[in-house]
Amino acid sequence: MAMWFKKKTYGWLIVILIIGSAGLRCLSVIDPVDAQPAVHRNNKVYVAFGFHGNLYHSFRGDTNDENGFGKDIRVIRHILATLDRFNEQGVPVRASWEFDNHFSLEHLLPEHAPDIIKDVKRRVSQGRDEMLLMSYNNGLASAMTREEFTDAVNWSISNPWGSGVKDIFGSYSPIVRPQEMMTTPGNFEIYKQFGVKAVSLYYSATPFDTFRVFSRKLTQEEAHNPLAYKNDQTGEETLVIPTYNIGDLVENVSLGQWVHNLHRMQRQGEIRRDVLIFINFDADSEFWTGADRLKWPLNQLPNTKGLEGLIKEVQDLNYVRFTTVNDYLANHGPAGSVSFSQDTADGSFDGYNSWSEKRAATEYWTRIVEARRIHSTAEKCISLLRAPDFSSQVRPLMDKAYILRMTALSSTNFGMATPYVAPQRRLAMENILSHMDRLGDQIEAAIHHAVQKELVSSPVPAGHKALENLMLIGSAIHSEKTRLEYHESSLGNRFVILGEKMAEITGGKSGKGLYLTAQNRRTYPLVLVPGSTDGRFYISGDYPAPDGFYTLTLGPAPQGLDKVLTVDRSSAVTMLKNRNMTLGFDRTGALSDLTWSGKQMLSPGSLMPYIRYGGIKKSPGTLTVDAAQNDHTAVVRMTGTWTGPENRTLSPGSVNYTFGLMDDLPYLFVQGEVRYPATVNTDLIKADIHRLAVPADLEWQEVAPLELRLKAGATKNRPVRILKHNYFGIDSAYDLDYHRHSEENLDLDNVNNHITAGYVGMAAGNQGLALSIDQAVAANFAGAPVKVKYDRAKGEFKADINPFGSYHGKQNRRPTWGNGQGYEASLISGEQYHSAAPTYNGATSRFALMIGFFDGDRIPEKMKRMLDAHANPARIYGMNSLPAITVSKAATPVAYKAAIDGERVTFSWEKNNSYTTEYILRIGSQPGRYTHVFRTKETSLTLGGLSGTNPFEVGQRYYAVIETIISGQDSPVRTEEFCLDILPSTRISARAKIPWRFPLKVIWANVMAFCGV
Repeated sequence: MAMWFKKKTYGWLIVILIIGSAGLRCLSVIDPVDAQPAVHRNNKVYVAFGFHGNLYHSFRGDTNDENGFGKDIRVIRHILATLDRFNEQGVPVRASWEFDNHFSLEHLLPEHAPDIIKDVKRRVSQGRDEMLLMSYNNGLASAMTREEFTDAVNWSISNPWGSGVKDIFGSYSPIVRPQEMMTTPGNFEIYKQFGVKAVSLYYSATPFDTFRVFSRKLTQEEAHNPLAYKNDQTGEETLVIPTYNIGDLVENVSLGQWVHNLHRMQRQGEIRRDVLIFINFDADSEFWTGADRLKWPLNQLPNTKGLEGLIKEVQDLNYVRFTTVNDYLANHGPAGSVSFSQDTADGSFDGYNSWSEKRAATEYWTRIVEARRIHSTAEKCISLLRAPDFSSQVRPLMDKAYILRMTALSSTNFGMATPYVAPQRRLAMENILSHMDRLGDQIEAAIHHAVQKELVSSPVPAGHKALENLMLIGSAIHSEKTRLEYHESSLGNRFVILGEKMAEITGGKSGKGLYLTAQNRRTYPLVLVPGSTDGRFYISGDYPAPDGFYTLTLGPAPQGLDKVLTVDRSSAVTMLKNRNMTLGFDRTGALSDLTWSGKQMLSPGSLMPYIRYGGIKKSPGTLTVDAAQNDHTAVVRMTGTWTGPENRTLSPGSVNYTFGLMDDLPYLFVQGEVRYPATVNTDLIKADIHRLAVPADLEWQEVAPLELRLKAGATKNRPVRILKHNYFGIDSAYDLDYHRHSEENLDLDNVNNHITAGYVGMAAGNQGLALSIDQAVAANFAGAPVKVKYDRAKGEFKADINPFGSYHGKQNRRPTWGNGQGYEASLISGEQYHSAAPTYNGATSRFALMIGFFDGDRIPEKMKRMLDAHANPARIYGMNSLPAITVSKAATPVAYKAAIDGERVTFSWEKNNSYTTEYILRIGSQPGRYTHVFRTKETSLTLGGLSGTNPFEVGQRYYAVIETIISGQDSPVRTEEFCLDILPSTRISARAKIPWRFPLKVIWANVMAFCGV
């Protein structure tokens, strides 16, 4: 139990603990763990200790002390000293180490603790320890492109900076322990190319797990041996090492009890071979040093004496052998087989919630995808353009941007700390992305300049007016080989971004249309995507437009398009429909009906945003619904204000959604912008560590900007199926059949094991939906969590999918042969199990989706091509004669917030534009009367009251406005007045609070274990 207990105790609790501890001591004398009947079989229990080294944290900062990587250095030194001491005493304990290369081996350890590298290298050279692989950048392995992932694996072995494990340690074992246990189809193929023969993945009874919920229940013989893994959909094969963490020690009472139980099964013939317990956990965990602060009798509990205690528990048992993973594999083949197809990660809900569902994750990932797109475009231009100096000009910029992108891909920049990563981590990530963005701008400028020199005019069709010569380049990041292999895609683009000015030119001009005309005289009609404000066009016609040079022309409206759009209005319903799809919205703005091919596909309540706050679901009130129609599109606009929770809201939110249909296309286009209400932050997370403290409102529990509720239901025999697409371009699927392990899994509060590389789908009851995410607007690597509810009366599952939102609730249940206390201990101590919803407080989200429906449980190939094209719109280069859109300087601050900590209030807001020079906060205790004025050039301001003699008072209401001073404008721009109620605040310690019943459970489990119950 490596957790901190509250200092306050109760007399009767101490008595029970003393009695329990005395009972343990008596029982250990009567029936010690190693007192066994005669061994009938010669099978052994092997124990391997794994230490996961990564000095770049989401929970802590970048300082050489206990609040940063100094803690890692202290604990790792302790581990090494412990191993050496026992080896000197003749105990052959060994270790399996893995470190990230970029942050730990390349920078932090050489600079701050070179002795650690020296000592690990010594132990490896002596044959005591081994080095496993992790990844060069401790990156989001499952969200990388093929090129990024290949480099991350290759550089973990050897790299130009000399930080590969082979470079430093001279040798390594061909086994990988992925960062955060992240895998996706395609990863195993790359690992195999580099000679990796096995992958270590958690098969844990705790929520800190990888595949226990996803696979069939393993026997104990299988669960403690290598397994032959095969992905039935991709054909990839490897060995999987079932791996355990410190929570599993609590689950099994202790390491001594664990090996005892396994050896008993060996003697009884239930296990017919050797077994391996591979315990792998973070090398910075104080579990390894022991809970020194615990006093008697708590310090008599198992799992409180660190690595030393674990070694002592088993060192004298004649059936236990210390080993490394590779040495065990050398003489032990697979004990069984296993298969699963989820994209794995060891985060909350056994998936990606701890990284992808924060508000910042979407902002970060959108910028990373943009950097990929720029890199891909530059590569294409190097091949397409004739300029001899273009490559030498952009290649150095591309290389620098690529290294920064690999650094940004570190999983630590996204989590797993939840709801917020440490303040220093957010600052470091912003610095990385800002530098990457600047390099991207330079590459883009070089491309524009080079393209300008090579632009040529295409023949202009009769009746057309030439507007611009340009170069069209697709933005998909997959290689053409991958796209052809998995999509059978013809070369070309179906969507293109021409810019806001082009949207203005075509908007409202009936009878006119834009065209791309190629050098071979072929014309491609363009239709403005419904609701698009950035000049996004659909390239209609029979053929997609390939990369190349074009002339943009304005001509007669495209002929031959099937004009079947209609907009019906009545007093009760606004109807939008074409030949394939019909949508109905009631007078409040709520979706009343959505049918496709005559079948209702979405349940009422879909498409309407909501938050769950303090256990109560809150949606906007009545929204305004307007409809419009032109030559080829019809739209419904839904707008309005979103009032927040009563007495907690600092500023209201707003909704601005556009739903559109285009000609006869069977897709619904959605353009969305939602600003969530800003509530007062009255919680201070890690209040006892100033540098790590973060204000929050923890009443936020769930966020759903555009939830889609699939109407069709699933059954136990034919469960909900998730259809996914990763950045390797590989499509795969998995079923939500987790109820086979526990009835508690009939309802699944968050399912997020699907990388969303542009699109994702879901099917139930022979019907499905697919979402395409326009990554130029907003992208997220796992941005569409799913929730499943089971109707026990009907025996039916219903599934909802939540793009750019976050779900929360109970963790999944998994099969266990233990006592369930490791599961409980993980939930008590794990910061990653909190909701990500507080990060949306007062924030603004923008997104663009294309939604399609289908029959069956697979996305049709034709639809996949369309989804992929929409997600990766082509870009144009060379256009420069059209006037740019004027940026408004009159924007007011947005997403203004207030965080209360005792008598101190911190006001903050988002920067509105680059022309702002100063902000003014005017505040008073009566509406419209602002008696005190405060100025700042920053986007936050901390006050202790209206003045030094007039502190803020709990229960008092204050009224304020924020003004923006803008360069070149005579008058400041002011927000609407907002009110702030000073509410009681909560300071949350960095240490976990242990429910008083839990230590008693652990004591009792020990008593029962020693009694043989």
